[in-house]
Amino acid sequence: MTLCLGYFLRSQPGQQQRPGQQQRPGQPQQPGWIICGPDGYNYLSAASELVTHHRYAMRPPPQLPQPATPPLSSCRQPGYPLLLALSARGPSYQYEELFAHVAPVQRVLDLLTCLLCFLLGRGIGGLRTGWLALLFAVGNPWLIVFASSALTESLATFLCMLTLFLVHRAASDKTSHKHSLIALCGAGVAVGLSALTRADGVLLLPCLAIPVLLRSEPLRTRLQSLGLSVLCAVVIFLPWPLRNLVQLGTPHAFSSLCDTHGRAVPYAGYGHWVRTWLTQESQLAPYYCLLTPECRPSIQQYPKEAFASAAEQQEVAALLLLRDTPSGATAIDQGFRKLALRRIKARPLHNLLTLPLVRAYQLYVYRSDWPLRTLLTRIAAPLRTLWRPGMSAILSGGLALLAGIGLLLLLLRPQSDEQRRFARLSLLTIGLRTSVLALAGYVENRYLVELHPLLAILSALAITQVLTLRRAPDRTATTP
Repeated sequence: MTLCLGYFLRSQPGQQQRPGQQQRPGQPQQPGWIICGPDGYNYLSAASELVTHHRYAMRPPPQLPQPATPPLSSCRQPGYPLLLALSARGPSYQYEELFAHVAPVQRVLDLLTCLLCFLLGRGIGGLRTGWLALLFAVGNPWLIVFASSALTESLATFLCMLTLFLVHRAASDKTSHKHSLIALCGAGVAVGLSALTRADGVLLLPCLAIPVLLRSEPLRTRLQSLGLSVLCAVVIFLPWPLRNLVQLGTPHAFSSLCDTHGRAVPYAGYGHWVRTWLTQESQLAPYYCLLTPECRPSIQQYPKEAFASAAEQQEVAALLLLRDTPSGATAIDQGFRKLALRRIKARPLHNLLTLPLVRAYQLYVYRSDWPLRTLLTRIAAPLRTLWRPGMSAILSGGLALLAGIGLLLLLLRPQSDEQRRFARLSLLTIGLRTSVLALAGYVENRYLVELHPLLAILSALAITQVLTLRRAPDRTATTP
């Protein structure tokens, strides 16, 4: 019943014209996704090329002139385009049609993620914890939003949760060596697929070492199991850099900076400079403008925090003017790289500690309200009147706080070995992803969506643990 409710919630935002259905005269086209964006169009165009011409390439957005044969590409990981291509029912350049075929698959993947929450929560804290975790995951508005978006999140979240589930099974002393090895190798396969889906999927790789640290078998046996699981991850991931090496001349193991046409942009230095002042998602507009060929970057687009002085502002303005010159890309990259290094040397503590902490807070406390407003409207339009500014921050911050309490209780007062193992696995997963993303300059909340099922389990554990602690004195008082 709960999973049926979850499918209903996820299907409402994704309702659209069925493939082949005639559009009524005057009726506007209604794409089935809530969010697509430049990277979404990259994925859809890559899937279209895979299905139609059996080559991995990307086209400009559909409203722009289309090349007859777009160049081969490697600037987006291939996992999600492969899922789109496998779900397609034939060659197509209609992106809405491609998404219509993958949308039910994404809903099922999201519900499988919720089911894994139930199984893992039940194994750690009992049936009540499992049901609470399932309810939190099924009703999580961000999981619902991204299950109905042309982005990688649903697939990446499922693979992340599958990895954590299998690693936890492999780490348990209740699991025989044979079944532990099978679970750990399965986790290795999931890590490989996760890295093929998103570059940050590689952050799950250290989780494979958890059974080595926690199981009681001889060290050599545990290291052999770890080696086999890492080998599984490498075997799954290896075809991607090999393809790039053969077809493009360089491995390109992980996605690089892309413009909206799906072309790699050598602006790494620009990204280094942006990290010296970026603290919130609303400041990303000028960043994306430089990556959009049709957009004209202007110094007025940047917040005042981007410049330490008027001279630095003029230096940035001069670099932006180089974008359309023959050697502009190299000059921009080198110029911003030097500027970033100078700013870091001037304020190392601010850049390496203060800014990452602010960004980490922004990753967990969502300031942007429009995805959830859109979700409520598409489920039932009258619900939009119930929305109030700041509700996203309250909901996301409350979830993070409750999960933090659950993790703290598990670390300080674990009630079983299973809870102790899960606490260490959760701490590694959350700590590593949060710190890397915050240091790398990520402030968009969707980069933490993969952790939401884990936060749901920890929130459920927080509630059940607190209830258990409250009952404990009563049981003691009635003991003879």
